[in-house]
Amino acid sequence: GARVAFVQRSDAADFCDRMGETYGQRPLYIPCDITDTSALQAAIAQAATAHGTVTVLVNNAANDVRHSTQEVTEAFWDQTQAINLKAYFFACQAVIKGMQANGGGAIINFSSISYMMGNAGYPSYTTANAGITGLTRSMAREFGRDRIRVNTIAPGWVLTEKQKELWVTPEALAAHVARQCLTDTLEPADIVPTVLFLASSASKMVTSQLWAHTGSHTGPAHWAAVDWGTTHLRLWLLDHNHNMIRQTETEQGMVQLQSTEYEATLLDLLSQDLQPKHPMDVICCGMVGSRQGWQEAPYAPCPTPPPSGEHATRVTTKDPRIEVYLLPGIKQISPPDVMRGEETQIAGFLSRNPQYDGVLCLPGTHSKWVHISAGEVVSFQTFMTGELFALLCKESVLRHNVGATGWNDEMFTNAIDDAISRPAAIAAQLFTLRAQSLIATLPPEAARARLSGLLIGLELAAARPYWLGTQVAVLGDTEVAQAYCRALTAQGSPVKMTATERMTLDGLKSAYNTLQELTK
Repeated sequence: GARVAFVQRSDAADFCDRMGETYGQRPLYIPCDITDTSALQAAIAQAATAHGTVTVLVNNAANDVRHSTQEVTEAFWDQTQAINLKAYFFACQAVIKGMQANGGGAIINFSSISYMMGNAGYPSYTTANAGITGLTRSMAREFGRDRIRVNTIAPGWVLTEKQKELWVTPEALAAHVARQCLTDTLEPADIVPTVLFLASSASKMVTSQLWAHTGSHTGPAHWAAVDWGTTHLRLWLLDHNHNMIRQTETEQGMVQLQSTEYEATLLDLLSQDLQPKHPMDVICCGMVGSRQGWQEAPYAPCPTPPPSGEHATRVTTKDPRIEVYLLPGIKQISPPDVMRGEETQIAGFLSRNPQYDGVLCLPGTHSKWVHISAGEVVSFQTFMTGELFALLCKESVLRHNVGATGWNDEMFTNAIDDAISRPAAIAAQLFTLRAQSLIATLPPEAARARLSGLLIGLELAAARPYWLGTQVAVLGDTEVAQAYCRALTAQGSPVKMTATERMTLDGLKSAYNTLQELTK
C-alpha cells in the first residue's frame, strides 16, 4: 500500500505501467540525474507534493566501473563520488525536515561489502561505500531523537543484469560462492525483505546498523570486540581473519547498567551468532572494567606498554557460550592520574606505528596528553576541557551568548593566542564573552569559537611541556580533534590526525591476538 516515487536517468515508463497493471498502483517516475544536486532535491520535493511527506528514503545508486588508482583523474573521482556518496547525503538532507515534522521516518542506504573485504580494482567505489557506512552512523546519532532511523544494507555480489553483462564469469562466480557459508547466488529479490523490514515499524528500534547481506561471505562469527564506555557501547563482530561481519552501537553504557546486567546486554547483541560447542571470545575495553562496571580490571602502573591480552581480567559468566575478557586501564602515581579506554586506542596506534616516539593528544570530554617512548606510556596528563566547555555552554551565564552551532576560525585562533599568552586572565576573558555579546553584538557562533579557543588555549598552556618542540599525533576525527590540530598548528607544532574508531578496533585486535597466543 505504499505510494512509491523513484528517480533515474533512463526512461522507466514501461516499468511503471507494468507495476500499475500488476499491483493496481502505479509508481511515480521522475527523470533525474542524481549528480545534479538541485535537480535531485527538486525531484524529492516533487515526490512529496504528489504523495505527501517522504517517510521512507532508499538510497540505492552506484557506479562500480573498474579502475586502478593510477588511472583516476580528479574529474573521474568527482563524478564517481557524486553518484556513489554525494547524492546520498543530499537526498537525506532533502527528506529530514519532513520526517522531523512527521514524527519520524526511515532512511536505508545501500553500500557494499567490497570495502570490508579490501577489494582492489575500484578504489573510488570502495571509498564511497565506506563513507556511506560513516554517513549512516552519523545521521543515526544526529536524528535519533527525531525518531528517524538510518541503516545501511551492504550486499555481496548481487547478480543484477548489469553485473551479468559486465563482470560475471563462471570462474569468478564459482570462486565467490565457494567463500560463502550459504552457497546460493545472491539475487536482487533476496534483498527486498530486508528493505521492507527496515522501512516498516517492525524495525522501530533498529538504527545505526550495517546489514551485511552476503550469504556470510566474510565467514562465521569468531569473536567480538567491544568498546564499552560510560554512556555508549560499540561492538564489532569479526570472523577468524578479523574481517568485520557487523558493527553495533547502543546507548547501554556504564551509567545505564547495574553490574548484574552486563551479561544479558551482551547476550542480546550476540545471541544469533553464538554456538553451544564453540564459545565466543569477547574482548572489552573502557569503563566496563571500572569499579562501577561489570567487574574491576585493575590498573597497570605507568610507565608501561599499553595493556594487552596478557593483562586482561577474565569475567565469570553464567552463559558458557561466551568467554569475556576486560582490558585494564593505566594509573599514574605522581601526579595522580588514570585512563581507561584510551590505552586501547594507544595500543591500536602503536600497532600501526611501532617506532613512534612523541606525544599523543586524545581530545574528548576529558582530553589526555600522553608521552610515548620505546613503545611505552611514559607519562600522561588529563584535562577536563571538554566538560568545562559543555558546562559553560549549558549551565553558566554564557549559555545566553554562546551558539549551539557555527564557527569562526579567526576568533578561535585569536583566543588560543590570548589564553596561552595570559592564562592567569582566563576567568576575566570568559566574562568578556558575555560583555561583547551585550555591548558589541558578538555573534553566537563567534562566541562559541572564542570560548573553545580560550579553553583549549588554557589547556595548551598547561600542556606545553608535552607538545613544545615534539611530534604530536591527535587521535580523533571529530570537529573537536580538528580544533586541536588547528590550535597546535597555529603554535608551530608539527601535528597529524588519526581516526580513533580504527585505533580502538586495532587495539582490541592486538589484545585478542596476544590472548590467543597465550591460550593456544
